[in-house]
Amino acid sequence: MVLNSLRPLASRLFAPLVSALSRVNPNFITLTSVLLAFAGGAAYALGGVFLIASSALIGASGLMDAVDGEVARKTGRASCRGDFLDHLGDRISDVAIIAGISFSAYATGYLCLLALSAVLLTSYLGTQAQAVGMGRLYGGLFGRADRMVLLTALPLFQYAVAEVAGVTPTDIGMLLLLVLSIITFTQRLLRIWSALEEDDEGEE
Repeated sequence: MVLNSLRPLASRLFAPLVSALSRVNPNFITLTSVLLAFAGGAAYALGGVFLIASSALIGASGLMDAVDGEVARKTGRASCRGDFLDHLGDRISDVAIIAGISFSAYATGYLCLLALSAVLLTSYLGTQAQAVGMGRLYGGLFGRADRMVLLTALPLFQYAVAEVAGVTPTDIGMLLLLVLSIITFTQRLLRIWSALEEDDEGEE
């Protein structure tokens, strides 16, 4: 993940917010992140000046998602249900944002569908690795933090620049999301397949 190396820095930057939210139920923070994602997607669909609001809402959704687990750990409220809700909320948020983008006047529908499919399949591999006993796997070129940065910046680019060589920034962003997700999917798939092959050989 491009931004994964910045995790220690991010933890320090988010520490005041984590402290401020220490009395809030982490599950409520997760649900707030999902609601903000829906609002961000809806604002993108409306277009125009609402694109500025979309960027702020998607960014806020990503921020809430970044701190909910940290709040849970810092306050001793981490739980399996909370972990399940967090990952479910991430996928719902992905769908809400990209669906909102697809309904906008700037997007090509099939491109958004392909991008969303690639995102969901890439995320699926991360948890499927755990299902076969490997533990969760979220490596690769383009993780969720990177995706949220892209989706936060995209509305502002669309608002500032109507077209680039006859193509909307929205379609460029969806194409970039598709390509980077496919690369990440491939990286994860190869890593999982290789590890499973070693496990199978070790059992023979």
